[in-house]
Amino acid sequence: MLYNITMATKQLAKRRLTKRARQNPLERIFNQIIVWRDSDSIDIIGRHLMVYLIALLSFAIPLAIWEGSTDYGYVKSILALVSFPVLLILWALLGGRKRSWQIRLPWVTLPFALLVGAMLLSLINAMNMRVVLQSLALVIVFFIFYLLVVNFIEKERDIKLIFSVLLFSAVIASAYGLLQYLGILPGPPGAHGLGALISTMGNRNFLGGFLSYLFLPAFILLLRVRHVLSKLITLLAIMGIFYTILLVEQMGTRVGLFGAAILLVGVIFIWRVAGLLLTRKRILVTAAAILLFIYLFAAPTSRFNAVIGLGSDGTPVASVVQFFRDQWERNAGRVRVWNWWIGWEMFRDNPIIGVGLGNYKLNFLPYKAEFLATERGEEFDFPIPRAAQAHNEIVQITAELGVVGLLAALAAIGTIIFTFVKRLSQQKDAQRRLDLLLLGCGITAFFIHSLVSFPLRLPASSLVLVLAVGLAGSLFYGRTGEWKVSLCGWPRRILISLVILFSLFICIVSARDFKADLYLNRGIDAFHMGYFHLAYRDIQRSHALDFAPRQTYFHLAMVQLQLGRYEEAKESLKQARTRFVTAEVFINLANIAVNLGDIETARMSIDLLLATVPFPKIEREARFLEAAITLREGYTEQALASLERLRADDPGFTRTHFFLGEIYRQQGRYDEARKSLKQALTLIEQQITSTHHQLAAAVEITVEQFGKLRRQISKLTEQKEAVQAVLEMLPPASGN
Repeated sequence: MLYNITMATKQLAKRRLTKRARQNPLERIFNQIIVWRDSDSIDIIGRHLMVYLIALLSFAIPLAIWEGSTDYGYVKSILALVSFPVLLILWALLGGRKRSWQIRLPWVTLPFALLVGAMLLSLINAMNMRVVLQSLALVIVFFIFYLLVVNFIEKERDIKLIFSVLLFSAVIASAYGLLQYLGILPGPPGAHGLGALISTMGNRNFLGGFLSYLFLPAFILLLRVRHVLSKLITLLAIMGIFYTILLVEQMGTRVGLFGAAILLVGVIFIWRVAGLLLTRKRILVTAAAILLFIYLFAAPTSRFNAVIGLGSDGTPVASVVQFFRDQWERNAGRVRVWNWWIGWEMFRDNPIIGVGLGNYKLNFLPYKAEFLATERGEEFDFPIPRAAQAHNEIVQITAELGVVGLLAALAAIGTIIFTFVKRLSQQKDAQRRLDLLLLGCGITAFFIHSLVSFPLRLPASSLVLVLAVGLAGSLFYGRTGEWKVSLCGWPRRILISLVILFSLFICIVSARDFKADLYLNRGIDAFHMGYFHLAYRDIQRSHALDFAPRQTYFHLAMVQLQLGRYEEAKESLKQARTRFVTAEVFINLANIAVNLGDIETARMSIDLLLATVPFPKIEREARFLEAAITLREGYTEQALASLERLRADDPGFTRTHFFLGEIYRQQGRYDEARKSLKQALTLIEQQITSTHHQLAAAVEITVEQFGKLRRQISKLTEQKEAVQAVLEMLPPASGN
């Protein structure tokens, strides 16, 4: 009986194979597709696709630059604003094909929602509401990316993939910066050495910060890869990163990294990973020895080179270099303190909900003037440029979001720390505990550096933070510290529809914004080349596409001035006062307003500008315009006294001599007028000659520099003709 059943089974299997062999190939493929569609294969492929897309963006964002855009960080932000919502749409579509969409929400989601609420509340006091919404969109899409990492990173190979691409990206950025430092690749125009080292970040401080947050977490990959060649490549990458961190000479990044290392040493024994480290002692001792060698001998700024008298430029002037370096550090510290005090003044005026997310830079100049008028402000008797950021994330969050935002941010940080500790306590695998500790060290380096910088405002730096927190909260390291939400039926459909609509809206607005930036950049180039009508058209296009135009108004005003549209230029600069708040906006607005007879606008602009203790060049222009305003107000003698003081302080300022000569001519003081006008004519001719020499001697010159020199020659030529015309109006000298 058993034999008969076995034979029958074999014959049935043989008939099925024969039938499959006779089947049409297209029919067989169709049947496989049906089976594949009804199985979990799509979910598996979708998850793998999401992991690879997350890895791709982790690699691409730190390296993203675009020559046609005005800012490296802006390009990275646009890439995040477009790509992260696309991943969210893909996630929603994967969730839509199931009966229930399961989402893992970490505990930090709740304080993050409160933080978003605080950001929306800050709209009430914002000088520019669109800047708040623009900044909020960036915050939200990075949180979306965090949720994607938490929900899709599940296996060890995912962890290794993410760190591999991040490390590769960091090595490319480091190599690019090193080649700029050596002069092999170009940096900013006219810069050399450390000044040319901007890499793909736009600033060596930004590069150093990005690398320092990644340095200790990169050891996760070193300890997890198994092949000798993989270990060697990873070790070389880590050494290259460390070398670059030392090379950029940024104290804040070094302090952050040192603090993170101290934390790691302190908690190794608490979380029972010392035994694991002993089993990997060969690779760790090798890494430590190479790191020590780089720190002491190999880096251009190493301790050994400083001792033997070799500074970063290779000259035996270590003591002098160190002296000036210390002075620079001290002065930079004073600048940071200035920015913090101004943030404090903003908080004092708006303690509950702040001045508005992203509005610190818009409020800086007015609050700078108020702060300098206080007793504490009198200590800062040196000019400091406008700050777009407070160089301290706690200060800036407090200034922009008030107590509500600060409490929400602290709650989010506290939740992250609590979740970390809980996961460490419940994690039984020693390797995973060490991974969590290294991720925590990267986060620690980030937050220490944020006390003297603004890494939360930098897309590449924020990416490392989001990846570190997201990987630590992923399924690979446990299920502690999360809620699992399952959406079915109509709630699932409604949420998927809202997610897709929101994501498409963000993508479209961001793409339009990027196109607006390209138009703006093209318009600025056309302006510098002297094609003013073309520049006007492109900047107008940029204004139409931009969700929150800011410096667009300033550049539009500069073009309108060249086209003789003075009233329009004045209105554009008035718009810029609440969008792109710089000294250049106020000085140009005052200049136009004086010439158009709008004395009230001119006086307000100059009074604010002089109260901010501007740099000498701006201060000279402001004092001249202040005298011109005083003259328009009818106080001739007071204006003359101001102009004479300005001429005594700065004899090389041409406009003072010309203006004094014109006033003396109108008063009938012809000898004094002739003397002032001839001095003005001599200075103008010298400046024309000097500018022509600069233009002729320039070997490498940017479009902006070329345009400035050409406009300066044109302006000086017009001034020369005006001075000559006034001289011809004077009667002959009394001696003739």
